[in-house]
Parts: sequence; structure tokens; C-alpha cells
Amino acid sequence: WESFLEEKGQFGKIDVELLNGPSSDEPAMSGNGHDTVQQGSSRTATSVAPPDRNPVSKIRPKIGEEFCFRLNGGFSGMVLGFQSRMLWWEPLPLQGSMMATMLSSKHRYLPFSDRNRPLPLVEQDQPGRRKFAFIISNDPLLTDFLKLVSDQWKFDDTLLDAFVQRLLASRHPHHVLRLNVHFVLNG
Repeated sequence: WESFLEEKGQFGKIDVELLNGPSSDEPAMSGNGHDTVQQGSSRTATSVAPPDRNPVSKIRPKIGEEFCFRLNGGFSGMVLGFQSRMLWWEPLPLQGSMMATMLSSKHRYLPFSDRNRPLPLVEQDQPGRRKFAFIISNDPLLTDFLKLVSDQWKFDDTLLDAFVQRLLASRHPHHVLRLNVHFVLNG
């Protein structure tokens, strides 16, 4: 999994965007704290590449600050979202609590509302660097993976390695987007 991300993952095709200020044209949604809809002015940044070839976004969200991801290109297909916290990978909610959603080339944000507006995510308690990965494809393998992991909150390396082997053997094209984000404490 890690080798696959390093070899195939593309930086610069997705970045973090901060969402500032509420708007009255999108209703707030109840739930797990990750789906409160906020829309307003935003600021974006491009990624910079440090010598270790592992770029980190210039945007550094604060703990509790709402953010989303901005796609830099027209991608279509199913997208699976992954995040690395500590030493393991886990699902990234892109549609409610699901780690997947369907993209069309018109979509610019992840996650997004029915009106193609950004839905915020929030890092609630752990400052530091996070790794994010997104797999985009029309391959039915992504749906199979979703069914297999629907009740898991973290992924075993063996499971991810098997998924990668099947993805590499598939004839369906896929995109692998990567992003590193550093979350900071308030103040």
C-alpha cells in the first residue's frame, strides 16, 4: 500500500481548502460533527515540495476549523477516501459516514453537497501531519472493497496490499491522488 502510494500517487491534483463563515443558503446537517454544512469565503494554496519529495499543503487548518478538499482537474468515477492517523490508514468520510462517493467532472470539492458545494470536515483533537489518499476509478473493484470494509474504522496492511494488487491487475484506469496536511493547535 505505502509503496503503491509513493509510486503511483500524484501530488498537486488535490489540496485542502479552509471554509470560513456560515451561509444561509445551505442548511446545517446534524450528525457526527463531520457533516455540518458551512459555506463562505475560502482560501486555497498550492502544495510545496520539500526535499523529501513528500509535499505538505501550505494551508494549515487549526484543530476544530472546517475544511474540505479542492480537486484540481476534472475527474470522474467512484472515489475512495483514505486518511492516515498515527501508524494506520482509516476511511475518510466523503458522503455521510461513507468513504466513497461518485464524482463527475463538474465536481470541484470533496466532500460535496447535492448542489456541488463543499461539505466540511473537521480535525477535532489531534494536531500534526496527516496523509490523505484518494483512489478514483470506474472499476467495480472499488465497490467490492467498500462492501468488504463497510464496518471497519481502520484498515489492516494486508487488506490494503491485497486491494492494491487487484487494482494494479485491473484493466480499468485509475487515479491516485495524495495530499499531506499539517493540523495546528488554536492560538
